[in-house]
Amino acid sequence: MSIVAAMSSLLRRIPSLAVCALVSMLAGTVAHAAQLSCQVGALTLDVVVDPSAGTCAVDGQRAMLRKPHNPVVCHVSDPRLRILTIGQDGSFTWEETDSARVFQGTCVRS
Repeated sequence: MSIVAAMSSLLRRIPSLAVCALVSMLAGTVAHAAQLSCQVGALTLDVVVDPSAGTCAVDGQRAMLRKPHNPVVCHVSDPRLRILTIGQDGSFTWEETDSARVFQGTCVRS
């Protein structure tokens, strides 16, 4: 039996929510970097997280990946420290340490 036939057979037996989780998991293992769009109000951040390289980028600016998952934590220095934390549920927190402003919103794969 081919891999495609085996996967088709398996997918017919799994409830639709489990299929979505399986497809998401497989997509994550194929790609090394995750591209996200994070938004709260007028603030939108384009984020790329690459755990295999130990990096992340926020709006094209390379940042230090402090923690690759559970939650993802990136430190952006521009020259002030900005901290981006992304939870497993897609929630995010953007902290601007110089002004003590904190934004909380949602990230989605882009």
